[in-house]
Amino acid sequence: MPDATPLLEANLFRALRALADGRARDVAGLAQSLGCSGLHMETLLASMGSAFGLAVLRDEGCYRLSQPVDLIDGEALRAQLAVGEPALQVEIIDQCESTNTLLLARAAAGAVSGTTIVCEHQTRGRGRQGARWITALGGSLAFSLLWRFRSGVHALPGLS
Repeated sequence: MPDATPLLEANLFRALRALADGRARDVAGLAQSLGCSGLHMETLLASMGSAFGLAVLRDEGCYRLSQPVDLIDGEALRAQLAVGEPALQVEIIDQCESTNTLLLARAAAGAVSGTTIVCEHQTRGRGRQGARWITALGGSLAFSLLWRFRSGVHALPGLS
């Protein structure tokens, strides 16, 4: 039996985007817009609290978040970052353990300078000296940028 977690996670973020503005939506309409059953929609909404720490309120068959969530606008971000030379290659993902870990793997596989990973919800990021770096959904920005310096890292002693 295939693992349903990635599908649940993807649908969870789609449901979150549909509710992010804080306005009430009916379950049937949400389910139809996401292409899932009403029961699956109910499961997604119930798991939103435990997955993200968000309060989902129900009132007469409609659901809404207790307060709006400011999610990353991928199109606007890419448009702003496309200015300059070289342009950054931005990948926006819903959730990951660590943008740094993902980017290190891509760098080892030959990713080009300017490759950037932006994450909506980072769960096991790491900061300086082993500090944990967890992002608050809609309240912080987690990203990692790969930059290959022509003179090599040894020429940048002050860069941590």
